[in-house]
Amino acid sequence: MKPNQKKTRQHWWGEYLNQTVVYVPLTAGEIAIVDVEDWPRIRQQYGPQWHCAGDGQGRRYACRSHPNDDGKYRQVTLQRAVLEAKRGQRVKTLNGNPLDCRRANLEIMTPGEGRNQERAHGR
Repeated sequence: MKPNQKKTRQHWWGEYLNQTVVYVPLTAGEIAIVDVEDWPRIRQQYGPQWHCAGDGQGRRYACRSHPNDDGKYRQVTLQRAVLEAKRGQRVKTLNGNPLDCRRANLEIMTPGEGRNQERAHGR
């Protein structure tokens, strides 16, 4: 393989906590988990390739660049793509694993929760 060619990463189906999921390989050797029902929409809307990013506090999450309505590219997280979160809405993971992007593990925070979390993290 030539140095500038990227190795293709393929997603695969499997079982996780007695439910069928799609495993999405990320950069840095990480893997995200998505419900099999959500994957076709996400793949069509955003594409199959996602990468791993960090939040500066040791937590890793899946994201990719995607053009918004005005043609500018912005980062979108896989969590937000699954829930189709609107601008300004914040998403939290219920089990604390940001790479577990199953719908049952994600929830949109209320405005009060978002402010409390920012205070707790010193933002």
